[in-house]
Amino acid sequence: MIKLRFKEFRYPELENKLDGVGKFIRLFGEIRFKTRNGWQKRESAIIDTGAPISMLLMDLWKSIETEILTDHEAYGINPGKECSIQVLVGKVKCILVDNENNQSDELEILSYLALTNKIPLIIGFRDVLENFDIHLNFKDKTAYLQ
Repeated sequence: MIKLRFKEFRYPELENKLDGVGKFIRLFGEIRFKTRNGWQKRESAIIDTGAPISMLLMDLWKSIETEILTDHEAYGINPGKECSIQVLVGKVKCILVDNENNQSDELEILSYLALTNKIPLIIGFRDVLENFDIHLNFKDKTAYLQ
């Protein structure tokens, strides 16, 4: 079992428009990537069950073992070209970890490799979440991968 954590945050732009909108929630986990010399320090990542593939920041993927396969244009929920982001597509190796020293087996994952650092580190389904049972219970503040 690899523990995840919820993070509550405010969204001031929406709060200015809607009184009492309250807090928003994101799910986070910890991940380590393989380098030529071992394993990189742990990184905090958004666990995004709506993301079909993981996305890594440029400084991150340039510092780890990366096999670049092709270039691509990635889209989010808006398919408009003006909302796309240029990426490379590649394979990286990683392990998921938590604060109790639990860790996954080594995973080789297909990922979008962003050409910018102005994005969050996102863990999506392809090659990662599809390998686990995902347990989320915000009411009890428990989340984990098994």
